Amino acid sequence: RMLMVDTSDMVAKEQVECFDTPIPSPYLTPLSGGAPVCIGSSIAAHSCRILLMGESGGLYCCRLMAWQETLRTLQDVSKPHLALLHALDLFTSQQAHTRALAASGQALTQQDASVAEQLQQWLMVLALGVADRTLAAALAHATQSYSSPHTAHAQQQAGGGGGGDGWVPAEAEVGCAARVAVNTCLLLGIHQVLFERVFPLFQLAQHRISLLMAPPTPDHANPQSQGQLPQQQQQQQQQQGQRGLVLKGPLPQFLEVLEGHVCAGRLGVLAPEVVQALVAHLALDLGTPSRVERCVLHLDVASMDLDQVLRLCDVHSLHSAMAYIYNCLLEYRKPVLDMLWTIVRSMHSTHSTASGDKASNSVQLSSSGGDVGGGVGAGGAGQGGGREAAPDAVRVGYKLLVYLRCLLSGEAFPPGSGNLMDERGLPTSGSAPLRPSPDEVRAQLLGLLLFTDLQDLSREWRKPVGMLKEMGVPDLYPAMQVLMSVDAAATVLVLGEAVDGWDAVETELRAAVPGKEAEELDWVRTATQVL
Repeated sequence: RMLMVDTSDMVAKEQVECFDTPIPSPYLTPLSGGAPVCIGSSIAAHSCRILLMGESGGLYCCRLMAWQETLRTLQDVSKPHLALLHALDLFTSQQAHTRALAASGQALTQQDASVAEQLQQWLMVLALGVADRTLAAALAHATQSYSSPHTAHAQQQAGGGGGGDGWVPAEAEVGCAARVAVNTCLLLGIHQVLFERVFPLFQLAQHRISLLMAPPTPDHANPQSQGQLPQQQQQQQQQQGQRGLVLKGPLPQFLEVLEGHVCAGRLGVLAPEVVQALVAHLALDLGTPSRVERCVLHLDVASMDLDQVLRLCDVHSLHSAMAYIYNCLLEYRKPVLDMLWTIVRSMHSTHSTASGDKASNSVQLSSSGGDVGGGVGAGGAGQGGGREAAPDAVRVGYKLLVYLRCLLSGEAFPPGSGNLMDERGLPTSGSAPLRPSPDEVRAQLLGLLLFTDLQDLSREWRKPVGMLKEMGVPDLYPAMQVLMSVDAAATVLVLGEAVDGWDAVETELRAAVPGKEAEELDWVRTATQVL
């Protein structure tokens, strides 16, 4: 065996297996202790060629291939994984070389730049080749498994993994191919290829396999196969196969790889069609809308179908995702109103169920201005009664308090995502509205809580005033009392922190509420005094 060693780090880069014994040198005697025989005179090298004389009398010629030829050869002999591994090793070395040049203040040569560009092209070609080859194998396996129901049944009985799951033996390989393709695109920073070439590749494979797994019509069914395999068992196998395809098919595996990168913050922008497929898979196929919410909180709203995502969030009460989207669109009041309505509706439903009387379906909210802590139900969540009576209302109520605390303190929602002045979401240049200052946002939210009346809530929630009264929404300070019914102490703490040391006056708070005139009072109070 001959090794090619890099003398800079003494790491073997290539090796050659010799099928003949080199001729030992007649001028050098072997060392004592059984050391290898010196064969220096039997080897000659020139450029990339090595000549070796064997004891059998043959002359052997070895040639060290350039890296491009090595990758091409591995690709031709159907070893794309090995070629990809070799290309990644070269790319890592090239990146280390580039960083070393930058650290020493030297510029990247034209040859180095050309090599880096070629390596990127090779990596992308090899990754696409791995994905295409793996998906073709999965399709071939599914074709064989579903060519005949009797064949699928025989494979299942023989333990071959056929039948209901169809292509399951290729599941691990397809998942690996999805990770290879996605990780390669992210490594090279070419997201466009990920959306325009990789995504359609897995989408097409999913469509083709689903066609194979579709149940045959009675006109095209094989009578002989039906006689050998009961129809009920055929349908059961088809249903199992289709469910397996929905959960672990090529496209779901690709989307779940994307989900991991999105939630980790490595992929913040997706093509609209990819977002649509991801939302449909997580919410409809898997029935896990909470996973959609986690993804939305890390995505740029410009890449979403806002109508689809907002409708889904509204149906499943994903208030964190809706608040994030609305804040990116510079709308800060809508999430507060939506969460307040969810609190009222949940407490009303819980109270009606507990009382057992549908006629008296009102949530008891204190209607007196002095007793704003009375809350919903018996004693409110702050005293423990509301927490047991309406757990959904308490959960949403505390989420609303977190939302208010973030925005009232000048931070973005969700917590830890920066501050309000950070550029998020759609651009606000040209004719778009200017981004409000933190004080303006604070005035909007405090004005909403303090000066929104029952008619305003009726208009925002599109519910009659009489219905809201029957549900227990009070006439005086309705928004504030609904919030305080969840936890009065936490509400006072959050709002007290917001107005502490703030010199805004009542006229400014009233002006921040749409449709409310800023009345000039005989004496002017600060925000702290108003609260």
